[in-house]
Amino acid sequence: MAEALLSKDAAAALTLLDQLIAEGKDVSRLAEDLITFFRDLLLLRTAPDLEDLLELISGNERFVSLSNAFEPETLYSFIDILSKTQQEMRFSNHAKVYVESALLKMIHLKGPVAQTEAQGHQGTDPHLSQKVDSLERIIADLQQQLANGVRPVEGASATQPKKVASKSSQSFRIPTGKINEVLKGATRQDIQVIREEWASMMQTLQRSHSALLEETEPVAASDTAFVLKFKYEIHCLMASENSSLRSGLSDALRSRTGKAYDVVYVPEDGWLKVREEFIRNNGLAKQQDGAEDLDPHGTAEEMPSFLQEAEEQNADPIVAEAEKMFGKEFITVHDD
Repeated sequence: MAEALLSKDAAAALTLLDQLIAEGKDVSRLAEDLITFFRDLLLLRTAPDLEDLLELISGNERFVSLSNAFEPETLYSFIDILSKTQQEMRFSNHAKVYVESALLKMIHLKGPVAQTEAQGHQGTDPHLSQKVDSLERIIADLQQQLANGVRPVEGASATQPKKVASKSSQSFRIPTGKINEVLKGATRQDIQVIREEWASMMQTLQRSHSALLEETEPVAASDTAFVLKFKYEIHCLMASENSSLRSGLSDALRSRTGKAYDVVYVPEDGWLKVREEFIRNNGLAKQQDGAEDLDPHGTAEEMPSFLQEAEEQNADPIVAEAEKMFGKEFITVHDD
């Protein structure tokens, strides 16, 4: 990860973070270990005779070379960024977002990072500024909640992260028109085809691509396009700026389904809003309420998956869980 930061490779750094978390690394512990690691590099860079004080690394040639590649001022800045990040994420269930923000800040840090590497980088990726700004807005929202006495700890209400995400979604323009076009032609059969192939298709993608898509879900599909929902707005933004990801995803799906789907990206809060407006504007909720009366023989087209899921979210959670466990045909609800 230090080498990825040195070369200002955001994709590699974020991919490594996802890989470490997937392998069971605690995010808070990771931030603490990174602070110690860069402290060791700084010690090795400025006081090589004090090798006995190193905690995580040794004085072998690999670490000596790595420490010499970083300027001391850069290592000081890395430690400062990580220390502040560690304090800010203490009471939040968005620890991963904080560390992602820290990594991007470290990559985006102005000034010399390494004398040997600087010549190969004639500037910072302009897209990184947008990504850093987006993460900083998320963190600013979380800090405001803490200042107001609200602590979004683990196990808190699931509505809290959505409020944070909705404020930060200004940096990503929701493609409402494209989503509505998909919903107009959406069927349950189309989304089922994609969902059945999704897990196996993900395994064929590049590691950096699959990492960005790790917390995504296909939520609606027509014959030509589908909507891909992202849990975090920053990942949606990064994916939308990655042309190789879009082409790779399209090619992978075409090879498995035989269709060239267009992909429409949307963060979770944006999807819920567009879906609700589409259902309301097209009177689908009323149609569904009277579906049995209008079509007693069940000859109408099956309800689209996105509409059924919207109804399930509004249903009694106990009933919904029972239906998942035993099947709807075995459940009878009696109102007291």
